[in-house]
Parts: sequence; structure tokens; C-alpha cells
Amino acid sequence: MPSYDMVSIPVDPSHGNHDHVSRPRVYHILWHKNTAKKNYDPAEAYRLLHQANRAGFRGRSRPEPHHAFLAGDEEVAKELSRVQHKQRGVLKHHMKLKTARALLNKSEKLHLKLYEQKWRLSFDEDAKDNPNAVFLLGDNPLTYCTWTRGMASSNGQLPAFKKSAGKLWIASKERWMTPREKLAALGYPVYEMMAEAARCDLLQIDSPDLHAQAGNAWHISNAGMIMVVALACFEFTQTWAC
Repeated sequence: MPSYDMVSIPVDPSHGNHDHVSRPRVYHILWHKNTAKKNYDPAEAYRLLHQANRAGFRGRSRPEPHHAFLAGDEEVAKELSRVQHKQRGVLKHHMKLKTARALLNKSEKLHLKLYEQKWRLSFDEDAKDNPNAVFLLGDNPLTYCTWTRGMASSNGQLPAFKKSAGKLWIASKERWMTPREKLAALGYPVYEMMAEAARCDLLQIDSPDLHAQAGNAWHISNAGMIMVVALACFEFTQTWAC
């Protein structure tokens, strides 16, 4: 049986300066004792990388949840149409597309009403007047209030994405987040402006399960940081012929 060593590193999107989304994870780096060696402590390398990221971003404005709300009218209409198809079967060409609020089910409408009331009591403002106000409609706020975290600060964090826990309602836009917007919040270059900033190709992805896939995805900056740490801290002690 091969013998491995392992190090575990807790990560968070804020380590890569993506403070606007909650996605804490633990990554494990394993290496074979006989074919690889550790030259530097990976946990310490990750700490230094995190520190360097913070220093490089100092003085700049922090990302906020509403920076991920990038969907245009066509994308939003497609998302609403998808839900209306589910509710009424094949959408006839003469049927008027409903508003996002009208497409919520009975439970979601009740939860939204309770969220709006609780937000008003908590922050003395209407949620629709705050561009960062987001509610997870799959949770009942009377028992588990899952909304934008850290609102005492200047930005806040989006509620954690889940595979099957309901819609993330954007109060100021009167709709829920599209799956592409969720992927954008996790750092994936699914919009032209993001691909240009990252100097990479646009990630074009479309799937009926995209909401679930986004709910199970890692944050791309954390994955990249862990890959950099692994490549910097280890080397192979033997090579193989290709």
C-alpha cells in the first residue's frame, strides 16, 4: 500500500480578496513519501500568499455582493422562462412571461415576506433599497435567517451557495440570482468583462443543472492558490518515462 503524507489547509474566498462571498473549505494536499518530497511548509506558504494578496489589495475598494449581479435582460428572461416552463409545461408563444416574484411558490413567497419584515426591523430600511440585500428563500427566517452576512460592514457576504436549498433573492432587483451570476461570484469568467480582466477565454457553460453545479463548485481563486502552494512546496524525487 503506497505511503502518503498529508497537510490540510483551511481556505476562504477572502484569502484571495473575494470578500463578497462565503465559501469556507478545507483543501488536502497529499504526497507520496517515496516519490516526492516537501521543500517548504505548505501551510506557511499559503499564509504568506494570503498576506501578499492582502498587501497588494490594500487601499482598493472591496468587492461587494452586488458586483456579481451581472445578468442582462435576456439572461434573466431565460431564467424566468425556465421556471415557468417547469410550472406550466410547454410555454405557449402567446403566454406573457411572469415576474420573478409571481413565479415563486407558496413557501418562497411566505419566506420572502418574512425576510423583508425582519430586514426592516433589523436595519431600519427596506431591503429593496440596499443593493447587497440577498435572501435564501429555501430557509424560513423564523427558524434560520440566511441572508447577506456582515451587513454592519461596508460590503457584506452572499449567503453560502447550496446544491438544492432554494433561490437567492436579490431584493433590489426583484428576482433571484441566475446560475451564471453564482459562478461569477465564485470567480469563474462567465462574463466578457471577467474574461478580459483575467486575460482568458470566456467560459461558456449552459446546463439544466447549472444551479446545482454552482452550489457545489469551489471558489476558483482558492483552488488556484492551493495549486500554486503545491507546485512551490514539493518536487518529485524520481521521474517516469512518458
